[in-house]
Amino acid sequence: MSGVRTLIRVARAAAASGVVGCLAVLTLPPVAAHAAPAPVGLFADSATPAVANWEDAAAVELGVTFTADVDGTVSALRFYKGEKNTGTHTGSLWTAAGVLLGTATFADETGTGWQTVSFAEPVEIKTGTTYVASYHTSVGFYSVTVDQFAAGLTSGPLHVATNGGAFRYGATGFPNQAAPHNYWVDIVFLEKTVEPQPTEPAPSASPSASATATATAAPGAGGGESLPTTGANAPLAAGAGVLLAAVGGLLAWRHRRRTTRFVA
Repeated sequence: MSGVRTLIRVARAAAASGVVGCLAVLTLPPVAAHAAPAPVGLFADSATPAVANWEDAAAVELGVTFTADVDGTVSALRFYKGEKNTGTHTGSLWTAAGVLLGTATFADETGTGWQTVSFAEPVEIKTGTTYVASYHTSVGFYSVTVDQFAAGLTSGPLHVATNGGAFRYGATGFPNQAAPHNYWVDIVFLEKTVEPQPTEPAPSASPSASATATATAAPGAGGGESLPTTGANAPLAAGAGVLLAAVGGLLAWRHRRRTTRFVA
């Protein structure tokens, strides 16, 4: 009977440890999620030009030259519209050499204010590379702030160089003429996210030291510390705890049943 009682005590201790292990796993704090970057542009929605309708009735392509500090994508273009700038407008994104990367026609425009058009597919933007965003108006009367780019402009990761305005009269095409003026063309830029790479934990001791520690460990110590309960081994720890609890309960029930029969 003493051997059975010893076994029962061991089973109960194991069951208690298993329950504690289950509770520890179930109460692990959640892993904090990384916030995704938000789209940015050169100008705030509340920004407005000094002149909403410049008195120039010629067809013209108007743009802005920009670079980015990080890789990302341009998903849309914007321009500020005065009430006289009517007609159809087309937005385009170009390399500094005039290669067309994306184009789209503005639709459902409002009478005035910021107008936005999205590309069918976002255009990849590389760090430190120069690009030109533009739009074409067939009636002129574009918005402008004179000499705003005389010293360039910075907005978050985006930069407009000195004399970063661009224009070209006539039909739509690459605006290859530089100017210090802001023609109120903007982009919708999203920084490229990089997934964090998992790192291997540093070994706590050299192989020879580990062998020595195992040889000299006290009886029952298992030769080292237990594994940390991480996202990888948490389900294993929880499962082991449940199993230990079940075994302990079963042994205790069998012992009570045998004891009852003996006394009767």
